[in-house]
Amino acid sequence: MDLLDALAGNTGANSIAELSLSPLFPRSYNSIYKAIKASFNTNSQEMKNKEEGEGEGEEEKPNNLIRVVSELIDQPQQRPFYLFATDTTPHPRPYARTLPERGYIYQPNTIKGNLLFNIGHCYSVLSILPEKKTDSHVAWAIPLSGERVSLDQSGTSVASDQIQSVMSDTSLPWSEKLCVLVGDTAYSERSFLCEQFEHMFRFGKQRLLMTEFQTPDMEHEENWIRLVMLSYVQLWAAKDLASHLPRRRRERYLKPHNDKVVTPSVVQRDFQTIISEIGKPGHSPQPRGNSTGRVAGDSQPKRSKHPVVKKQSKSTPDKQRAA
Repeated sequence: MDLLDALAGNTGANSIAELSLSPLFPRSYNSIYKAIKASFNTNSQEMKNKEEGEGEGEEEKPNNLIRVVSELIDQPQQRPFYLFATDTTPHPRPYARTLPERGYIYQPNTIKGNLLFNIGHCYSVLSILPEKKTDSHVAWAIPLSGERVSLDQSGTSVASDQIQSVMSDTSLPWSEKLCVLVGDTAYSERSFLCEQFEHMFRFGKQRLLMTEFQTPDMEHEENWIRLVMLSYVQLWAAKDLASHLPRRRRERYLKPHNDKVVTPSVVQRDFQTIISEIGKPGHSPQPRGNSTGRVAGDSQPKRSKHPVVKKQSKSTPDKQRAA
């Protein structure tokens, strides 16, 4: 929880370790990496569920995390449907030679003549687009699910699984309701323009350090992407408590509590004040003494290097080459 608060209230950290300097993170910097590692312990949870459900028929279980996020979304009033959007975003890792399952990913750039690809991972994100109360309000895209696109999958197939998982959960408010999905030309023959979705990606990478976590563990990278999504959800939940106060010289003409749009940047700038007012549900950490550290003479094994894998071609599915 402390890591989510520090990330949602980040206004100056440019790296993951710098989040430990935030007043909202009263722990040491190594606790950040422990939190990332243990935040989504899916392997142990899957083993536990398998043991409990052994001998019983398979049953679709509700996603508790998505259900909590769905409680923050109001039912549409101006339109007769829930609006969803899906898209993929690149996570370039060209120098992480010990990171497994790296492949060639599409990454557009603004320099004419440059190659439009990089090396790393790609993530598929499914978001819900809440209804704007007025035309002057900013449009948000609330992420519900973020999954890595593996080398043997496509962004479309991963997005299809995400949609199926969200729509088949009867505990969610949009169950058996009319839902509309928008995407880009990779998902449909018609082109859709989804500015709030692109803004969510841009804000996540620039302000929430989405692609700044440099780890050789694929599971930790996936956990970090989900933590970034949750921190964005926290900003959405706190938007009604944020005040668009004049903080800079060019904003001196603004009045407190005006009717201007509360953007994610405004909420993030005011998030530390919000937490200081409402407090935290957990207890403050207590020092437990100094760790003994590594034993003298102990050496860590070197990590294996993994090649960059080129995805299989549809015409030659049996051939897979490594660069």
